[in-house]
Amino acid sequence: MPRKKNGEVDHHKALTGDDLNEFVNGKLFPYLAKFKTAAESSDTVEYKIGAIFSEIKNRLQRGYNLREVLNLVEELRFQTSVEKHEMSHLYESKIKNMGNAGRNGGEYYTPRPLIRSIVKVVAPQVGETVYDAAVGSAGFLVEAGYNIEALKTLRDLVADPKSDLFDVLEYISFEVSPITRAERVRAAKPEIYENLSPEQREFVEFVLSRYIETGVEVLDREILPELLKLKYEAIEDAMAILGSGDVIAKTFIEFQKYLYESLAA
Repeated sequence: MPRKKNGEVDHHKALTGDDLNEFVNGKLFPYLAKFKTAAESSDTVEYKIGAIFSEIKNRLQRGYNLREVLNLVEELRFQTSVEKHEMSHLYESKIKNMGNAGRNGGEYYTPRPLIRSIVKVVAPQVGETVYDAAVGSAGFLVEAGYNIEALKTLRDLVADPKSDLFDVLEYISFEVSPITRAERVRAAKPEIYENLSPEQREFVEFVLSRYIETGVEVLDREILPELLKLKYEAIEDAMAILGSGDVIAKTFIEFQKYLYESLAA
């Protein structure tokens, strides 16, 4: 989807109607299908992408219908464990249908009942590594690992609810005592603020206050436009103070690494 500098979708530049169908059928699908012949071997991701797009066709004949579908997909967010399960199920069901239709797409996923059986036999324990080499729908990781809700429950048992899930994972793997988000911010502030302008520092201070109050979810890139509106009321006003959309995004992303580097050093 084409986007403006502030990260919002640019609906004026988004193709639709015959233009969209011509792009998908005449350019996009043929381009992806060529991956099969250009791939070094059949074990590569490129080969699998090419194999799939050599077999499938765009069934939406009207470009306006396709645009409506793309707009709906653009609104999907797979942040919670429930949403990730839905994405995994959607992926597997569609690939399964391709296989049932006599096509070769079905070879690219492992049926969920088989995954559950394998996980039950292997019985991975907390602290062990689960390796899913293909990681198509991430089914093995989803079935074998902790989901977000389970980690939050564990956090409440071993740590303060004001700690991050990151701390819970460190506790499980390395027996590192959890700390609160406020303590993490205090330890990281010198490095975070070192190269920031006064305006950037004020914005980052605002984000960190929200992080301490609500948790790590506020550091998600998808939340950035909402944070800018909360702080400056309008994204245009934020850009006038902080710089272009790219500069704001870079500031927002780069300071976060210091939250988890300062105490690990």
